[in-house]
Order: sequence, then C-alpha cells, then structure tokens
Amino acid sequence: MIDRSDSGNAVDSNPLVTFALFAYNQEKFIREAIRGAFSQTYSPLEIILSDDCSSDKTFAIMKEMAAAYPGPHAVRVRASAKNRGFAEHINDVMREVRSEFIVLAAGDDISNPARVQRLIDERLRHECKIMCIYSDVSTINTEGAIIQEGGIHADRSGEDLPHFMELPFWLGPSYAFDLAVYRELGSFLSDLKNEDYIIPFRTLLLGGRVAYIKESLVHYRIEVGHRRDEIRMRPTTRFLLENRRKEIVFNQMQNDLQKKSMDQLYRAVIEKHLSRVRCGIQLASKNVICTLPICLNMLARDPRGMVGLLRSFIAIGYPKFFNRYQRWKQLIVSC
Repeated sequence: MIDRSDSGNAVDSNPLVTFALFAYNQEKFIREAIRGAFSQTYSPLEIILSDDCSSDKTFAIMKEMAAAYPGPHAVRVRASAKNRGFAEHINDVMREVRSEFIVLAAGDDISNPARVQRLIDERLRHECKIMCIYSDVSTINTEGAIIQEGGIHADRSGEDLPHFMELPFWLGPSYAFDLAVYRELGSFLSDLKNEDYIIPFRTLLLGGRVAYIKESLVHYRIEVGHRRDEIRMRPTTRFLLENRRKEIVFNQMQNDLQKKSMDQLYRAVIEKHLSRVRCGIQLASKNVICTLPICLNMLARDPRGMVGLLRSFIAIGYPKFFNRYQRWKQLIVSC
C-alpha cells in the first residue's frame, strides 16, 4: 500500500470524508476516474484508490498518479493480494476507511469536481440525519461522449422500508453513505454483485433517511467491462444472470433482517421476491418439467408478480416477439 497524506488545505469545520475508487482491469479509463477524484473541491478528503489484483496496468497507473499528485487531499493506494471479487473487494476497503462517511466511485466512471461537496452540503442541511445519498447520473460511452444527460435516477427519498422492498432502486456509482450502514450489519455476502440495492435497504432498516440530488454528479460509463459482456450475452442467459443476482440480493436482505430481529415481520415479502427470482431462474434454464409447477404455484399465490416475470422474460429472451406484441397492442388500443 502507498499512503500519501497531505492535509495542508483541510477545512477544520468540515467532517473528514472518504472517496473510495474501486477498479479492476480498467487501465483504459482509470486515469479519467482518478482525475475526477483528485479534482474534488471538498476538503478534508481521504481518497482510497483500490485495485482488485488487475492483470493489466490499472494498479501501476494508480501508483504513478498518486505519486505525482500535488493537491490537498490525502491519497492512499492499495491492491488486493489476489482477486477478491466485487463484494469482498468492498469489504476489504470498508475495514480501512478512516472517516464516517464514504463516497463510492467506479474505475471507469468520472465524478464531477463538486460531487463530494454537493453530497456533504445535502447531508449537513439535514443535520446529518441522512445516512445514504444518491444523485442523478449522465451516461457516457467508451470514448467519454455523453449518451444521455441526466434523467437516469428517480427521486425515491421519501420512501420507507416496506415500499423499498417492493421495488428496490439502484446505481451504486452515485452513492454515498454513513459507515454505520456497513459497520452495524457487517460484511456483504461474498457473492453479492449489487451493493447498490443493499445500501439504501440497510439505511432504512437502521431507521436512517435516504436523500436524492437531482443533479448529474457522475458520468456513468456503459458498454464497458461486465456491462458490455452482458449486452453481448444471449438474452435468456442475461435474464438468468439477472435473476441469480437478485436471489443473492434478497438473501443478503434476509440476513440483515435477521440481525435486527425483523425477519419475521418481512418474511412474506422476502419469500415473494425469492419465489419470483427462482421461478425466473427456472424459466431461463428452460427446464420445463421443473418450471411448470413452480409457475403454477406462483401464479396462484402472486398473479401480478407471475405476469410481470413472464413479461420480463419474454421482453429479454424473445425481444422480436415482444416488440411485435407491443405493436399489436398499440394497434388494438388505437382502434
């Protein structure tokens, strides 16, 4: 680990904040991501550049840029001794955070210079009762050109835990949260891929508040890494992957609820979600013998959920058929 600390321009009245940038095999984009971190106007700021044992030059670029950085922020560079995977990489970094508030960033995204300042301003405006803050984002392509300027996220800051569990929201690279959200409920499951569902869930579970900033504070790069690989997958394979990820998310939620002795209160909701995703897994695997009784059982218990799952499966797995159905539907309505 490299630890380059320089707090010369720290503002004593402001709380220390950690900007944690996670990367894996992102040498093509990591310089822009690090520049976004270094450009933050907020102080005092601890920047952690963390690499998950990349096979390319990602870690070397991190060390090079940290060594040459002349600015006011404290910069630390670390790397996993071996590839830890998404969730364990986050777990490792969370144990090294020195502040009580963490801003997340991905190695292929670019943060606006005012990102941390805007997040902290919003938190202080609510007297630090906010435990999780997320913002809107703009999507960019591999060359950095803007595809869509904002309008990606919706404001769901006023929702409570029951509403959230019915329709979780996401997009982790725009999140910031109080360390208590992680510390009080422990490490993420090692196979978790969607910490962005869990952070607001844990916030609400702990009785905290979620805030939303309707500004594009992050340039979110799409069609790269696993996002690009998933776009290229067979549609049914992508549907299978999505449902397996959701299964892990709801397993994590179930674990967290048990730790707070609230699992019985939300047992029916969790079981409903798990039933849907497990049915989706069977649908995508095309195991007809297993799928039929599961689907019939779910249809009897949760008709709307089953219809939604089938609609999603057809839309992803058979897009041409689904688009034709949509055109027929619009034609009938117009008549």
